[in-house]
Amino acid sequence: MTRIGPYAFAQCVMFNPSSLPNSITMIQSYAFYGCTNLALTSLPSGVTSIGSYAFHSCKSLALTSLPSGIANIENYTFYYCSELALTSLPDGVTRIGDYAFYTCRKFALTSLPNGLKSIGSYAFSRCDGLALTSLPSTLTSISGYAFSGCTSLSSISCDGAITTLSTGAFLGSTGYLMSITSASFPNMALSSNIGQVFGSTSAASACQQLAFCDIGSTTGIGASAFAYCRALETLVLRKTASVCTLANVSAFLNTPMRGYNGKTGKVYVPSALIESYKTASNWKTLYDAGTVEFLAIEGSEYER
Repeated sequence: MTRIGPYAFAQCVMFNPSSLPNSITMIQSYAFYGCTNLALTSLPSGVTSIGSYAFHSCKSLALTSLPSGIANIENYTFYYCSELALTSLPDGVTRIGDYAFYTCRKFALTSLPNGLKSIGSYAFSRCDGLALTSLPSTLTSISGYAFSGCTSLSSISCDGAITTLSTGAFLGSTGYLMSITSASFPNMALSSNIGQVFGSTSAASACQQLAFCDIGSTTGIGASAFAYCRALETLVLRKTASVCTLANVSAFLNTPMRGYNGKTGKVYVPSALIESYKTASNWKTLYDAGTVEFLAIEGSEYER
């Protein structure tokens, strides 16, 4: 036997073998869906493919590693596997699908594989043991709510040329308040507005401790993008051709950029654009109010 087929043991709530046959190379979609007592600690080393929903809701699954031949983590593969205790992912993984590790609360990764290119929606949402500080430089896409509710994240950085950073990627919620103080994406090149990635119309959802953010060469900042990021005092904008547009001053609601707690925000931009920022739509409102100071990147600690 080389594969475990779709739905092979789905909803077999009392199914709990001590191991799987070493001959297995493929575990197909929904194979162990809802096997709530399945407590495997390892998979056969020859497994190269695990299908979507394969271990969905396997709440007792206690894997500490995955076989080295795995290239993709599919959608919902380990959804709600609350005992999953992986300390690393295989080096060859290039994609992590939607909800792949949703609510894997014992998930304590400190790094992701070099070569990883995309992270799907809600992929690590509510993995409140996740302790990453950096993301691979190969990463280009982080989908919506990918790291939402990851309460152990304190800082995050990525040197990758991020082209997709979607709404809610680093938001929290009541009971899952975010602890991020610093976020740095210096090579990010979003061709559209950055949305509510860190900010929100709800204080509980926003990254309230975020003090520093570098959004690279992003072309625009959308409404509520940093709203309720109450500690945000430093923003780095690297766009060199023109001003990074500001859709609405609500982007900085209840932040020092709008005078929150009597503070003033610092915005680092190319020196050639400082005067343009002072008169640009919505930026002018903040500058005239004295709540934003524009500083040159050149010669600063943020120059690259």
